[in-house]
Amino acid sequence: MDAPDEDKDVVLQRSSEEIIATLKTSVNSFLRKSEKKVRRHVRVRETQGILNLLEHFQELPQLLDPHLQSLVPLLADAFLEHLVREQSSESKPTEKVPNDSDHLLQPLSQAICQLLYTFCKIRGGKVIVRFLSTETRFLELLLSAIEAGNVEADDDIPKGHTWRWEERYITLLWLSQLLLAPFDLSTISSTVPVNGTSSTIPGLEWPENVPGVSVRVISLAIKHLSSAGKESDAAKVLLVRVAMRRDMQQLGILNCLARWAISMFRAPEMEVRPAQHYIGLLSFLAGLLVSSVGTSDMHQHLEGIFVLAQAIVDSETPLFKIINDSAVARKNAIKMIRTIGILDLRNIANYASQARIEGTIGHLLGFLADRSTPVRLADSKALSMVTLKLDEDMASEVVDAVINDLTANGNPWHGVIPNDDLKVFNLSSADEMHWHGLILTLSHLLYRHAIPATKLGPILSYLIVGLSFEKRNTSGVSVGTSVRDAACFGIWALARRYTTAELRSVALDTSETPSLSATFTVPLETLKEHSQDLVVQGLAVELVISACLDPAGNIRRGSSAALQELVGRHPDTIIEGITLVQVIDYHAIARRSRALQEVAPPAARLSRIYSDALVAGLAGWRGVGDSDASMRRMSANAFSEISWADQNSSCSLLPNVEITDSLMRLFNRYNDLPVREASERHGLLLCIAGITEGLRPILGISNIKRNLEQNSLRPLQKVLCSVISMYIPVLIDAELNLDKKGAADLSGEGISRVLLSMIPLLRAELVLRGFLDSSISQSPRRSEKEQASMLCQLDIPLWHGGAGSIVPTEALTSCQNSYDSGFPPMKAVTESARRLLLQFAKLKEKESIQSVTEALSNYILLFEKTERATVVMELIEAVIADGNSGRTGQGKASLKSLFVILPLVADSSLNPKGLQEKIFSTLHWRWTLVNDIETRVTILECLAHSSALLTHTTKFTSMIREGLDDYTTDNRGDVGSHVRIAALRVVEVFGRNLEPSDKRGYAMFHTFVGRILRLASEKLDKVRIEAQKALTWATSNEPNHRGAFVNLSSNSHEYYAALLAFPDYYYLDGLIYQVQWLTQVLEGYVLSADTGSQDVVRASRDALVEYCDAKDIHATLISCALLDLLTTSINDKNERIIPSVLEVIAFLLDMGIVQRSKVSFPELFKLVQRSHFQTRNVKKLEAAVKVYGGMIPIHNGVLKKLTSMLLHPFPRVRNLVAEELWVQMGVGKGVNWTKATQTDMAVLRKELGVV
Repeated sequence: MDAPDEDKDVVLQRSSEEIIATLKTSVNSFLRKSEKKVRRHVRVRETQGILNLLEHFQELPQLLDPHLQSLVPLLADAFLEHLVREQSSESKPTEKVPNDSDHLLQPLSQAICQLLYTFCKIRGGKVIVRFLSTETRFLELLLSAIEAGNVEADDDIPKGHTWRWEERYITLLWLSQLLLAPFDLSTISSTVPVNGTSSTIPGLEWPENVPGVSVRVISLAIKHLSSAGKESDAAKVLLVRVAMRRDMQQLGILNCLARWAISMFRAPEMEVRPAQHYIGLLSFLAGLLVSSVGTSDMHQHLEGIFVLAQAIVDSETPLFKIINDSAVARKNAIKMIRTIGILDLRNIANYASQARIEGTIGHLLGFLADRSTPVRLADSKALSMVTLKLDEDMASEVVDAVINDLTANGNPWHGVIPNDDLKVFNLSSADEMHWHGLILTLSHLLYRHAIPATKLGPILSYLIVGLSFEKRNTSGVSVGTSVRDAACFGIWALARRYTTAELRSVALDTSETPSLSATFTVPLETLKEHSQDLVVQGLAVELVISACLDPAGNIRRGSSAALQELVGRHPDTIIEGITLVQVIDYHAIARRSRALQEVAPPAARLSRIYSDALVAGLAGWRGVGDSDASMRRMSANAFSEISWADQNSSCSLLPNVEITDSLMRLFNRYNDLPVREASERHGLLLCIAGITEGLRPILGISNIKRNLEQNSLRPLQKVLCSVISMYIPVLIDAELNLDKKGAADLSGEGISRVLLSMIPLLRAELVLRGFLDSSISQSPRRSEKEQASMLCQLDIPLWHGGAGSIVPTEALTSCQNSYDSGFPPMKAVTESARRLLLQFAKLKEKESIQSVTEALSNYILLFEKTERATVVMELIEAVIADGNSGRTGQGKASLKSLFVILPLVADSSLNPKGLQEKIFSTLHWRWTLVNDIETRVTILECLAHSSALLTHTTKFTSMIREGLDDYTTDNRGDVGSHVRIAALRVVEVFGRNLEPSDKRGYAMFHTFVGRILRLASEKLDKVRIEAQKALTWATSNEPNHRGAFVNLSSNSHEYYAALLAFPDYYYLDGLIYQVQWLTQVLEGYVLSADTGSQDVVRASRDALVEYCDAKDIHATLISCALLDLLTTSINDKNERIIPSVLEVIAFLLDMGIVQRSKVSFPELFKLVQRSHFQTRNVKKLEAAVKVYGGMIPIHNGVLKKLTSMLLHPFPRVRNLVAEELWVQMGVGKGVNWTKATQTDMAVLRKELGVV
């Protein structure tokens, strides 16, 4: 996955000071009024604003540390002050929050606790609680407050007094801090001690003389211990804190609570409670055990708790099955087992302790395969803590058990086919969850230096395997990330805890399985050539691969951190260590695309050992075998760049042996792949194409001439033929299995890229064959002119057919001469290429279409004249067949190929009419066959990138105009906008490539301007933006009009003003502004002014009024143009814009602009009536009523028409008419016009004087 271009933590570090300042200012005004008294209620919106400020520090909590001392006590003091005031005013009438403000205001205590909890979430409760007051005088206050706030749902207490969970959490946490008081609780209790008979907690037997405050605290903690919310954690801490106090232990509270908690798991089956109840009890028991480490306080309860933990793991009773189903419960069980083991190790001589220790280790080993990741995390840490305290022999047995489990759970070295180029491990039978637990355990052991250096060999082997662990589930999702993450931690811990001398002592070649030397990506011999510290250097190489290539961002960053630790802790042992760390920076590898394209190549250039390793990594699952096609493309580019990095191809007479060997290995892997591995085949083909493209400089004119001068053409031809022969089996295989391999788009793209990369090889082979065959046949030596003609083929650039491209006439002529001389290009390749590419022309994916088109258009240059004609005819037939199939979006590759090939077939047809004319007619037929949006967009996109746009403009003008006028709509909406955008891009390319002297071209462009103006003013933002670009080329370059226009925002007032002022300020040099353009501008303008976004409506209407007010003539121009547009729309039955035209006319009537114009009002009245005659379009009727309302003062017949509409069938229209009459004439009030009758209308007409 790719991370953002700029990391959030970097942004936060830059802005943290400003955020902290805002936070402090906000908190002060938030808590207190101007008179320094704390508020009773605060706005929820203000609370949320401060919470949002705090959330910024979730990723970098340490930035808050210097400010906690001022912020947390400030909030805590305000909370206490609020509680004191609330307690003192209990007997007085309290302030009541209005019901309708409940969602806007909240009590201050609630808001403060939300903020304090957020601090705990960011920095941890143990850190925040240190800043809370420890004065015991607040103990009773907090207890009373939480007891009053903890009301049941059916209690008769206002809802506003009920505490939220944040308040309970913070208060319980604070109480646990206050219980650290160094004196007996009996001295601060204000109530009478409780005897053992007054227990209110079922199953709990109280001892005698328990202080009242202790009873209140214990009851409160037990009540919340089983809560499903966060407060259960604070309740556990509070209960453990009170139980472990020395004075409470002396009273027997610890033993009573421990026995009570254990007894709760012996309840009858009928009394089984929810799992959360037992989770709370388990967390309490675990807390007691952890707090008793180093003492004997819990010794008498160890056996009972251990039996309980065993029952959770092994028992099948309903109670323990419910508990075992909870990952949190299992995690607490692990915590108990771990602590029991540590406590028993203090009394190892005891037989019961020994048995429990063995059981502890067995249970912890079993939990390593748990299905829950948090459980495995806790278990691996627990096992390492217990192992650390074992004697050396027992610890060694634990490590051996972990290694044996790894071997038994899918031995990665079993059944692997040796491959010197690529380390492949057999992980098909490995359980990724068990591997994660086992690798993480080894990592924790390394972190605690619990493994002697003599046993590091096999452990390092498994860490390296874990670093490249990859497995996919049945859905194709990667499930190996957690294993690789654990391996990163292990290598980081190894680098941190073990000295260089200890790592040097690790044996590389041993009789043990696995051997560390067999695990490294780089062969041991290569490591020995470059470094003496083989283990450290080998680990560094593995981390470089992982940091640059791993698909997961956290693994790349973890590997970078481990590499930095390795270089820093073991100086002068890693090749270019400091530079390597600087290149593979923690932030640089956040984005995978950047890691592949910008980090991996520089890292490879530091040493041959890194380049070999990265090439091997790119050839594996992290590169060409990636499931993401875009990543495979990037990996292939990186593969070729790194492979060619050390090769000075421009100075070499022959291709480097290493390059040809690399090609050979790629071809061998491709041939050995199963048919179903379509993704990896695709990646390998792209790598082959990338390596092949690097051969082009060796096969250029200058290098061939040097070979010619040194009489070394024969060796070059031999190598070249050998290289080309590697490709032929791949092409044959592609032909034979085209329909069997699946994922045709991927194979089509890969084969096409390979074929395209082979063109320089084929041209060089043709030239070499021409030179060498003439010398063998003892024919006359070729003249310098003939040699130059042959050599010119070598440096012909690839043909892309874009606008402005020059037709490679020399390539066509030279290739035809080769055919005429009896030296055609290699038939085995060209014929296979023709068959394959014509089949691939049916593909649909964008990347495949691009590759196929480029390859086909360049192989056309290698075909003989008649063969070129045959290929073109086959493409034409394919386009016709796709059109007749009736399916939309078919034949995109064939269409694009025709456009690219079009300039190349001017002289290659035996048909008198010419192939170009056939192509033109086929494209027009496909355009007009059906209104297929995808096909139309494809044709226009191809035209925008074709040189035919400039050379045969007149052939495509009708397509462009139809594209600019395409307003097709379907259930997806305005799909015609895609066609309009594509047509605008064609016009923009055409205008950009016009030469100043091309008067004919400018005249052609002039015919598009009106349509561009219409699209430049319409409501869709994406259409306006493209039209603005196209319209730029219709503006004058003097004085800076073009630059000023193109920089305007298409939503701005200035932009719309520029469109209206186009005839005055923006014009095409030498051409006259046409009057009808204003009507075309308004055709799009009315849509923006009526149905556009709020900003667009406001900007367009403001610009329109401003333009009409600037000159008197403008009002007439706009009004007349709107009437012309309305007339045309009515005649054409263009329902799309009639309502918008009427709305704009109504708006201009309201602004008094139409009244100032010289427009014919009777004509306007007639047009409005025609526009809604017998229509059921309510929007059109509403707009017409608004126009009638504006025309009341200027035309006599309007009132008669409006009053007649008071009885319209649509009630909404009747109401709107009544409103207009009331606003304009002050009549019609007091009548329900939705139920009006003829009598009501007659009365109103009489009042208005309408006959």
